[in-house]
Amino acid sequence: MSTLLPSDVLGQVVNHIDDYSDVLNVALSNKALYSVVVPYHLHFRDLRTRLHNPALWSWLSRLDDLRAAQIRSLTILPDADFELYTMTPTATYDLRERMAPELAPFESRPLTVHQDLDACCEAELNLVSALKRMSCLRRFRWYHVPRPLIEGTDDVWSVLQRLGTVRELDILDVGDNGIEVPPVAISETVCSV
Repeated sequence: MSTLLPSDVLGQVVNHIDDYSDVLNVALSNKALYSVVVPYHLHFRDLRTRLHNPALWSWLSRLDDLRAAQIRSLTILPDADFELYTMTPTATYDLRERMAPELAPFESRPLTVHQDLDACCEAELNLVSALKRMSCLRRFRWYHVPRPLIEGTDDVWSVLQRLGTVRELDILDVGDNGIEVPPVAISETVCSV
């Protein structure tokens, strides 16, 4: 690939590469590509964070920044790592937060009590506004308890369906956590995704 092309054209070419290792190989091929690929593409391929991360969702919702469109995989982590391991002891999940270096100030915070449904709903609304800008999202994983609470035309599932790019969906759907939330399997909106 020639590096005589302007950086925005190179960025568009790299934007069509989905696999993380292929993007890394392009970045390592020369310095000019590295300077375009690493900060604007590589670090945004796979984000893993907790639901309660208002600064991140706000930043990704901004119209003046195009990096939300680089995200290929988004994982919403549980508030506490042990929750997932105790609920699914045979499965192996990578629960390490993964964020681009410039997003480091936007560290997520676990909700002090995940039964605070109002805080969960507010965090979901923030997430939904960011999801709308993730036009290249291919994989979405939800490991947070409870499952998404908001239902309707502007909920997590409806937005994922409107994106039309998600090919892999992994949802942790646990019951009876002291929260009166029906299982995701009976949600009308998730069935349409």
